[in-house]
Amino acid sequence: GDLYSFDMSGGDVVRSPMICGGQGTVLITPFTSQDAEALEKTCRAVAERRQCCWLVTLLEDGEFRHAFVDEEKNLTCGPNLTSRQEKLILDAVGSSMHSQREEGLEICVRPLVPNGRLLIFGAGHVGLETAELCRRIGFEVTVVDDRREFLGQERFPGMATVAALKPGELPAELAPDGDTWILIVTRGHILDRQWLKWALEAETEPAYVGMIGSRRKREMVYGQLLAEGISQEKIDKVRSPVGLPIGAETPVEIAVCIAAEIIQLRSQRRGGEKQGVCPV
Repeated sequence: GDLYSFDMSGGDVVRSPMICGGQGTVLITPFTSQDAEALEKTCRAVAERRQCCWLVTLLEDGEFRHAFVDEEKNLTCGPNLTSRQEKLILDAVGSSMHSQREEGLEICVRPLVPNGRLLIFGAGHVGLETAELCRRIGFEVTVVDDRREFLGQERFPGMATVAALKPGELPAELAPDGDTWILIVTRGHILDRQWLKWALEAETEPAYVGMIGSRRKREMVYGQLLAEGISQEKIDKVRSPVGLPIGAETPVEIAVCIAAEIIQLRSQRRGGEKQGVCPV
């Protein structure tokens, strides 16, 4: 592995596409054939089991080692590590998300986080704008609507679409898990209530359920769901009116306020220290 230092505080930053200047050190290490099995196992955990894992690179006295740590702090590695190296790696994952340095030793920790899955019910103007924006901020987006003509790839490029009018028509793999985010922006109250009920009755509670609409519509839908046996506790977790209150009016403005709320909540779930504060 090799360390490279960069100083982008002078004229270089003007010619660079970087969003800001500053100084940094980059560690470049190759993955070897000995890392292949551990890397494959970790990628499966992230993609299939939707676990958060960590890639840890240990650079000690010019020699580098890669190791992978899962949510249960199980360690998987390529080349054999000493017990001291294993302890250093587990301590680094448990105490910091940043690189650590001491004499003769560098430990670089990189989280490998699965993309959140966003299910948008409603392929109209707001659904369209929100889908594209949330795809760009790192979500796996699936759009559900009963109107097939609204679901073409030219309308939702790079996103999954499902034609469904009722919950029984949804593929089983769309059942929510703990990192499923649900946005309900259909064309009518009946469909909104139906998909909201489906979300609140899910076996696993979604990370987020938001429903567009006025307060009057919200109270009407909530009253109907209470009469149908949905608990007040579950209803209280719904974000409606949806999004941050920034005075949005047009579909793209509404998409921005929804995406902003999702970013804020995602940051809180990941343990952000300074909520509500822009980092720049």
